[in-house]
Amino acid sequence: MTGQHPAPVIAGVDGSAPSRTAAALAAWEAVRGNRTLRLVCGFEQPLSAGQVMLPPEVVREPMDSAANVLKDLAGVLQHDNRGLRVETRVTVGNPTTVLVDESRGAALVVLGSRGLGGFTGLLVGSVSTQVATHARAPVMVVRDPPTDDPHARPAPGDGPVVVGVDGSSRSAAAVEFAMGEAADRDQPLIAVHGYQVPQHTEEEARRVPEEATAGVAGRYPKVRVEHRVVETTNLAKALLGVGDEVDASLLVVGSRGRHGFSGMLLGSVSQAVLGHAHRTVAVVHPNAGT
Repeated sequence: MTGQHPAPVIAGVDGSAPSRTAAALAAWEAVRGNRTLRLVCGFEQPLSAGQVMLPPEVVREPMDSAANVLKDLAGVLQHDNRGLRVETRVTVGNPTTVLVDESRGAALVVLGSRGLGGFTGLLVGSVSTQVATHARAPVMVVRDPPTDDPHARPAPGDGPVVVGVDGSSRSAAAVEFAMGEAADRDQPLIAVHGYQVPQHTEEEARRVPEEATAGVAGRYPKVRVEHRVVETTNLAKALLGVGDEVDASLLVVGSRGRHGFSGMLLGSVSQAVLGHAHRTVAVVHPNAGT
Protein backbone atom coordinates (compact mmCIF):
# COMPACT_ATOMS: atom_id res chain seq x y z
CA MET A 1 0.00 0.00 0.00
CA THR A 2 1.50 3.32 -1.08
CA GLY A 3 1.62 6.42 1.06
CA GLN A 4 0.08 9.76 0.30
CA HIS A 5 1.47 11.90 -2.47
CA PRO A 6 3.65 14.83 -1.37
CA ALA A 7 1.80 18.10 -0.89
CA PRO A 8 1.49 20.06 -4.16
CA VAL A 9 2.99 23.41 -5.12
CA ILE A 10 0.29 25.95 -6.01
CA ALA A 11 0.80 28.69 -8.60
CA GLY A 12 -1.75 31.48 -9.06
CA VAL A 13 -2.15 32.18 -12.78
CA ASP A 14 -4.12 34.85 -14.65
CA GLY A 15 -2.37 34.84 -18.03
CA SER A 16 -0.13 37.83 -17.30
CA ALA A 17 3.64 37.72 -17.73
CA PRO A 18 4.29 37.99 -13.96
CA SER A 19 2.00 35.06 -13.24
CA ARG A 20 3.79 32.99 -15.88
CA THR A 21 7.09 33.87 -14.25
CA ALA A 22 5.68 32.72 -10.93
CA ALA A 23 4.43 29.49 -12.48
CA ALA A 24 7.86 28.79 -13.97
CA LEU A 25 9.53 29.16 -10.58
CA ALA A 26 6.75 27.09 -9.00
CA ALA A 27 7.51 24.35 -11.54
CA TRP A 28 11.15 24.33 -10.44
CA GLU A 29 10.04 24.13 -6.82
CA ALA A 30 7.72 21.23 -7.65
CA VAL A 31 10.40 19.26 -9.49
CA ARG A 32 12.99 19.72 -6.74
CA GLY A 33 10.53 18.30 -4.19
CA ASN A 34 9.06 15.63 -6.49
CA ARG A 35 5.71 17.36 -6.07
CA THR A 36 2.77 18.01 -8.35
CA LEU A 37 2.37 21.56 -9.64
CA ARG A 38 -1.20 22.84 -9.49
CA LEU A 39 -1.98 25.85 -11.68
CA VAL A 40 -4.93 27.73 -10.21
CA CYS A 41 -7.05 30.50 -11.70
CA GLY A 42 -9.70 32.12 -9.54
CA PHE A 43 -11.99 34.95 -10.56
CA GLU A 44 -15.09 36.68 -9.32
CA GLN A 45 -18.32 35.58 -10.98
CA PRO A 46 -19.53 38.50 -13.10
CA LEU A 47 -22.75 40.21 -12.04
CA SER A 48 -25.24 42.25 -14.02
CA ALA A 49 -25.77 45.92 -13.21
CA GLY A 50 -28.54 44.93 -10.85
CA GLN A 51 -26.29 42.48 -8.98
CA VAL A 52 -28.19 39.55 -10.48
CA MET A 53 -26.20 36.44 -11.29
CA LEU A 54 -25.61 36.08 -15.01
CA PRO A 55 -26.68 32.97 -16.97
CA PRO A 56 -24.36 29.94 -16.76
CA GLU A 57 -23.38 30.24 -20.42
CA VAL A 58 -22.05 33.76 -19.80
CA VAL A 59 -19.87 32.49 -16.94
CA ARG A 60 -18.75 29.46 -18.94
CA GLU A 61 -16.96 31.51 -21.58
CA PRO A 62 -14.32 33.08 -19.25
CA MET A 63 -13.94 29.76 -17.45
CA ASP A 64 -13.22 27.99 -20.73
CA SER A 65 -10.79 30.73 -21.71
CA ALA A 66 -8.98 30.43 -18.37
CA ALA A 67 -8.86 26.66 -18.70
CA ASN A 68 -7.19 27.01 -22.10
CA VAL A 69 -4.63 29.44 -20.68
CA LEU A 70 -3.74 26.97 -17.93
CA LYS A 71 -3.59 24.06 -20.37
CA ASP A 72 -1.21 25.91 -22.68
CA LEU A 73 0.98 27.01 -19.78
CA ALA A 74 1.06 23.47 -18.40
CA GLY A 75 2.39 22.26 -21.74
CA VAL A 76 5.16 24.86 -21.74
CA LEU A 77 6.18 24.03 -18.18
CA GLN A 78 6.23 20.28 -18.81
CA HIS A 79 8.41 20.87 -21.86
CA ASP A 80 10.85 22.92 -19.76
CA ASN A 81 10.80 20.63 -16.71
CA ARG A 82 11.28 16.96 -17.44
CA GLY A 83 9.03 14.72 -15.38
CA LEU A 84 6.88 17.56 -14.05
CA ARG A 85 3.36 16.57 -13.01
CA VAL A 86 0.81 19.33 -13.57
CA GLU A 87 -2.80 19.80 -12.55
CA THR A 88 -5.00 22.73 -13.55
CA ARG A 89 -7.96 24.19 -11.70
CA VAL A 90 -10.30 27.06 -12.60
CA THR A 91 -12.56 28.23 -9.77
CA VAL A 92 -15.21 30.93 -9.64
CA GLY A 93 -14.66 32.81 -6.42
CA ASN A 94 -12.74 35.54 -4.69
CA PRO A 95 -9.09 35.07 -5.75
CA THR A 96 -7.77 35.45 -2.21
CA THR A 97 -10.24 32.93 -0.84
CA VAL A 98 -9.48 30.50 -3.65
CA LEU A 99 -5.74 30.64 -3.02
CA VAL A 100 -6.02 30.47 0.76
CA ASP A 101 -8.26 27.42 0.40
CA GLU A 102 -5.74 25.87 -2.00
CA SER A 103 -2.94 26.54 0.49
CA ARG A 104 -4.39 24.10 3.00
CA GLY A 105 -2.29 20.99 2.62
CA ALA A 106 0.00 22.63 0.04
CA ALA A 107 3.78 22.76 0.28
CA LEU A 108 4.06 26.26 -1.20
CA VAL A 109 1.97 28.95 -2.89
CA VAL A 110 3.70 31.01 -5.61
CA LEU A 111 2.30 34.29 -6.93
CA GLY A 112 3.43 36.91 -9.41
CA SER A 113 4.28 40.39 -8.23
CA ARG A 114 1.25 41.81 -10.01
CA GLY A 115 -1.30 40.60 -12.50
CA LEU A 116 -4.51 41.23 -14.35
CA GLY A 117 -7.99 39.85 -14.24
CA GLY A 118 -8.34 37.34 -11.42
CA PHE A 119 -5.11 38.28 -9.65
CA THR A 120 -5.03 42.05 -9.86
CA GLY A 121 -2.57 44.20 -7.95
CA LEU A 122 -0.22 41.51 -6.74
CA LEU A 123 2.62 43.05 -4.72
CA VAL A 124 1.53 45.15 -1.82
CA GLY A 125 -1.93 45.22 -3.31
CA SER A 126 -4.84 43.03 -2.44
CA VAL A 127 -4.26 39.41 -3.27
CA SER A 128 -0.59 38.83 -2.49
CA THR A 129 -0.73 40.59 0.86
CA GLN A 130 -3.93 38.86 1.89
CA VAL A 131 -2.75 35.42 0.80
CA ALA A 132 0.61 35.92 2.50
CA THR A 133 -1.27 36.88 5.66
CA HIS A 134 -3.79 34.05 5.77
CA ALA A 135 -2.27 31.14 3.85
CA ARG A 136 -1.59 27.81 5.55
CA ALA A 137 1.61 27.29 3.56
CA PRO A 138 4.68 29.38 2.74
CA VAL A 139 3.90 32.06 0.15
CA MET A 140 6.45 33.15 -2.45
CA VAL A 141 5.92 36.42 -4.33
CA VAL A 142 8.01 36.50 -7.49
CA ARG A 143 9.25 39.66 -9.15
CA ASP A 144 8.65 40.59 -12.79
CA PRO A 145 10.39 38.58 -15.51
CA PRO A 146 13.84 39.90 -16.43
CA THR A 147 12.94 39.92 -20.14
CA ASP A 148 9.93 40.78 -22.26
CA ASP A 149 9.43 37.10 -23.06
CA PRO A 150 6.33 35.94 -21.13
CA HIS A 151 7.58 32.36 -21.42
CA ALA A 152 11.01 33.15 -19.98
CA ARG A 153 11.94 30.61 -17.36
CA PRO A 154 13.57 32.32 -14.39
CA ALA A 155 16.49 30.60 -12.78
CA PRO A 156 15.83 29.94 -9.13
CA GLY A 157 18.61 32.43 -8.54
CA ASP A 158 22.36 32.81 -8.47
CA GLY A 159 22.52 34.90 -5.31
CA PRO A 160 22.44 33.98 -1.62
CA VAL A 161 19.27 33.25 0.31
CA VAL A 162 18.73 35.84 3.05
CA VAL A 163 16.54 35.09 6.07
CA GLY A 164 15.48 37.32 8.95
CA VAL A 165 15.81 35.77 12.41
CA ASP A 166 14.68 37.04 15.79
CA GLY A 167 15.52 34.31 18.28
CA SER A 168 11.92 33.16 18.72
CA SER A 169 10.64 29.68 18.04
CA ARG A 170 8.37 31.21 15.42
CA SER A 171 11.30 32.10 13.20
CA ALA A 172 12.45 28.47 13.14
CA ALA A 173 10.09 27.67 10.25
CA ALA A 174 11.55 30.53 8.20
CA VAL A 175 15.10 29.33 8.86
CA GLU A 176 14.22 25.74 7.93
CA PHE A 177 12.57 26.89 4.71
CA ALA A 178 15.46 29.19 3.81
CA MET A 179 18.05 26.50 4.45
CA GLY A 180 16.27 24.07 2.14
CA GLU A 181 16.08 26.70 -0.57
CA ALA A 182 19.77 27.52 -0.21
CA ALA A 183 20.71 23.85 -0.43
CA ASP A 184 18.74 23.20 -3.61
CA ARG A 185 19.84 26.45 -5.21
CA ASP A 186 23.47 25.64 -4.28
CA GLN A 187 23.75 29.06 -2.66
CA PRO A 188 24.93 30.32 0.74
CA LEU A 189 22.50 31.31 3.47
CA ILE A 190 22.78 34.66 5.23
CA ALA A 191 20.91 34.92 8.54
CA VAL A 192 20.22 38.53 9.51
CA HIS A 193 19.25 39.83 12.95
CA GLY A 194 18.42 43.43 13.80
CA TYR A 195 18.96 44.89 17.27
CA GLN A 196 18.81 48.19 19.12
CA VAL A 197 21.11 49.73 21.71
CA PRO A 198 20.85 49.91 24.70
CA GLN A 199 18.33 47.04 24.80
CA HIS A 200 20.97 44.65 23.48
CA THR A 201 24.70 44.67 22.89
CA GLU A 202 26.29 43.58 19.64
CA GLU A 203 27.72 40.53 21.38
CA GLU A 204 24.25 39.49 22.57
CA ALA A 205 22.82 40.13 19.12
CA ARG A 206 25.42 37.93 17.41
CA ARG A 207 24.28 34.92 19.39
CA VAL A 208 20.77 35.13 17.92
CA PRO A 209 21.49 34.12 14.28
CA GLU A 210 24.15 31.65 15.42
CA GLU A 211 21.69 29.84 17.66
CA ALA A 212 18.85 30.12 15.13
CA THR A 213 20.80 28.27 12.45
CA ALA A 214 22.84 25.85 14.59
CA GLY A 215 20.41 22.94 14.64
CA VAL A 216 19.25 23.28 11.04
CA ALA A 217 22.75 23.67 9.62
CA GLY A 218 23.64 20.15 10.70
CA ARG A 219 21.06 18.77 8.27
CA TYR A 220 22.47 20.81 5.40
CA PRO A 221 26.25 20.41 5.70
CA LYS A 222 26.93 21.69 2.18
CA VAL A 223 25.29 25.07 2.78
CA ARG A 224 27.68 27.83 3.78
CA VAL A 225 26.05 29.90 6.52
CA GLU A 226 26.88 33.52 7.27
CA HIS A 227 25.56 35.51 10.23
CA ARG A 228 24.96 39.25 10.21
CA VAL A 229 23.73 41.64 12.86
CA VAL A 230 22.57 45.16 12.11
CA GLU A 231 22.02 47.94 14.62
CA THR A 232 18.85 49.56 13.38
CA THR A 233 15.44 50.93 14.23
CA ASN A 234 14.09 50.06 10.77
CA LEU A 235 14.22 46.29 10.58
CA ALA A 236 12.70 45.91 7.15
CA LYS A 237 15.13 48.43 5.68
CA ALA A 238 18.04 46.55 7.22
CA LEU A 239 16.94 43.25 5.75
CA LEU A 240 16.29 44.80 2.36
CA GLY A 241 19.70 46.46 2.52
CA VAL A 242 21.47 43.16 3.06
CA GLY A 243 19.48 41.62 0.22
CA ASP A 244 20.49 44.40 -2.15
CA GLU A 245 24.12 44.32 -1.02
CA VAL A 246 24.56 40.61 -1.74
CA ASP A 247 22.11 40.53 -4.68
CA ALA A 248 20.05 37.85 -2.97
CA SER A 249 18.00 35.46 -5.04
CA LEU A 250 15.45 35.13 -2.25
CA LEU A 251 14.45 36.99 0.92
CA VAL A 252 12.72 34.87 3.58
CA VAL A 253 10.73 36.31 6.47
CA GLY A 254 8.52 34.78 9.11
CA SER A 255 4.87 35.77 9.13
CA ARG A 256 5.35 37.26 12.58
CA GLY A 257 7.98 37.37 15.28
CA ARG A 258 9.37 39.32 18.22
CA HIS A 259 12.30 41.58 19.04
CA GLY A 260 14.45 41.67 15.90
CA PHE A 261 11.61 41.10 13.47
CA SER A 262 8.51 41.96 15.46
CA GLY A 263 4.98 42.25 14.14
CA MET A 264 5.50 39.87 11.28
CA LEU A 265 1.85 39.06 10.71
CA LEU A 266 2.12 41.26 7.63
CA GLY A 267 1.78 44.21 9.97
CA SER A 268 5.23 45.76 9.69
CA VAL A 269 8.40 44.01 8.64
CA SER A 270 7.08 41.31 6.34
CA GLN A 271 4.62 43.70 4.70
CA ALA A 272 7.37 46.27 4.16
CA VAL A 273 9.69 43.64 2.70
CA LEU A 274 6.95 42.44 0.35
CA GLY A 275 6.23 45.97 -0.73
CA HIS A 276 9.76 47.21 -1.32
CA ALA A 277 11.96 44.24 -2.25
CA HIS A 278 13.36 44.13 -5.76
CA ARG A 279 13.62 40.36 -5.61
CA THR A 280 11.54 37.32 -4.75
CA VAL A 281 10.20 37.18 -1.18
CA ALA A 282 8.93 34.17 0.76
CA VAL A 283 6.68 34.57 3.80
CA VAL A 284 6.74 31.47 6.00
CA HIS A 285 4.06 30.70 8.56
CA PRO A 286 4.88 28.77 11.74
CA ASN A 287 1.56 26.93 11.41
CA ALA A 288 2.09 25.98 7.77
CA GLY A 289 0.26 22.82 6.89
CA THR A 290 -2.11 22.96 9.86
